[in-house]
Amino acid sequence: MMRKIEWLMLSALLLAAAVFTADWAVKSAIHSSKDVTVPDVTGRPFLEALEVLSRQNLAVKKEGAEFNDAVPAGTVLRQLPDAGLTVREGKVVRLTLSQGGENALVPDLTGLDLRTAEIQLRQNLLALGEIQPRPSLKQPKNAVMAQKPEPNKVVGKNTLVHVEVSQGPPEDGRMLMPDFAGKPWSEVLAWSRQTGIEASRSEDPSSFGEDTVLEQSVPPDDDIDPSLKIAFTVAVKRMEESSPREQAAEGRTIRFEVPQGGSAKLYSFVLVDDSGTREIWRGNPAPGAKLDIPLPKVAGSRAKVRIFVNGILTGERDAR
Repeated sequence: MMRKIEWLMLSALLLAAAVFTADWAVKSAIHSSKDVTVPDVTGRPFLEALEVLSRQNLAVKKEGAEFNDAVPAGTVLRQLPDAGLTVREGKVVRLTLSQGGENALVPDLTGLDLRTAEIQLRQNLLALGEIQPRPSLKQPKNAVMAQKPEPNKVVGKNTLVHVEVSQGPPEDGRMLMPDFAGKPWSEVLAWSRQTGIEASRSEDPSSFGEDTVLEQSVPPDDDIDPSLKIAFTVAVKRMEESSPREQAAEGRTIRFEVPQGGSAKLYSFVLVDDSGTREIWRGNPAPGAKLDIPLPKVAGSRAKVRIFVNGILTGERDAR
């Protein structure tokens, strides 16, 4: 019995010694840490702030980020604890960084009337800048012809977008270049005979849409020198067309939405499967139109519908 009591007392003494030792070690570690002054890292890039704080044996935590037009992205906006305070080494300094000014995506205004274009800009946190009027054969009167910055460019909030706006066809005898992209070659020949301007033709055997104009050497609405020869590139590749009966065989469709902006272009939908290549739809849909293209019965497990715009392949859909 006495031995058992002795063992219990010894165990209690050892436990007390262990607790005392641990407490002493923790307090010693704390009291051995030096006092340091928190440096001011606001306005510094994050990596530079990290280096400055590390030299003082301070830890760093990125607390968050906020938009701020006046402070470059990646720069420290705020810190906690504040600069000048005295803390122990190892203290965590929390940093809030700037994301820079708020950005906006420039919408495509081409083909929109001026009022609609201005509304779209406001909805995208942008503003209408200078308006430059120009005669145009391609765009109707009061429609946007061109813009700067260009569509889909990321810019700062409230950036001005400058536009060129159509005045309609010229009334002063100026000769402007029509837009023949996606049009049949026969229209070029008729225009050439009417104006006396020479047109040269080169053929692209890899593009679908037989006798369809792909490119022209003079951009639409540019002034034309009557003595100039204008070069055209024309598609010559033919394809089989699906019969209406074949198109209705499956009762399936492919939904396609024509992109907004710009003028109407020639769209061609081509089915490619184990039986060959054939066109299932062709037309000049208006910008923003929603198309339901009838999908005929396909052969094989790898059938695709290829989408051509003015004879150029721009996309592909699964037709299985």
